Amino acid sequence: PRLLLSGNSKESARLAGHLRADLGFSFMAADKCAENLAVYRAAAEETGWEPTAENVLYRQMCLLADSDEEAEQLFATGRLGPGPGQLFNPPAGSDLAGVINVAGAAMGGAPKGAPVGQRPAVQFEPPLVGSPETVLAQIRRLEEMAGVGRIELVVLGETQRIPDPIAMRTIELAGEHLIPALHGVPAVMSR
Repeated sequence: PRLLLSGNSKESARLAGHLRADLGFSFMAADKCAENLAVYRAAAEETGWEPTAENVLYRQMCLLADSDEEAEQLFATGRLGPGPGQLFNPPAGSDLAGVINVAGAAMGGAPKGAPVGQRPAVQFEPPLVGSPETVLAQIRRLEEMAGVGRIELVVLGETQRIPDPIAMRTIELAGEHLIPALHGVPAVMSR
């Protein structure tokens, strides 16, 4: 079976290349992904193989709406919980803050158990937010900059800050427009 390893640090990207594993980026800025992709490709070359876009996955939170204006309004007005920064700047002491701190430490290369204040700052890429056309353009940018050939869209339902009707609309729009476009199937990109 194929193995997917994190690409969120240069060290893990290097290991993935040496092990002939797939590379997975999570919530990172495209330029940082591109840097780590170069490390991955170099390590793969040292091992005698050449990864393709199909070996590179990008994971990001996603909010789709019928228009950019609607998506931005939902995101900005806090309809997704206490506000747009919730997932990337959670309240101190919350369970989510603990998870983000651990993820940040791993992405930044901090040693396990390092105190929170000593962990390097991690720059998360903003979620994919907009109409299907806009989010498709954001994904195409990731393809170009970071060599991404696979995408994992994270849609958080009611218990995770997005009311279920908004999460369901995101999934519906992804199925109607985004997925067909990504697979090269003709689809109407606007209603």
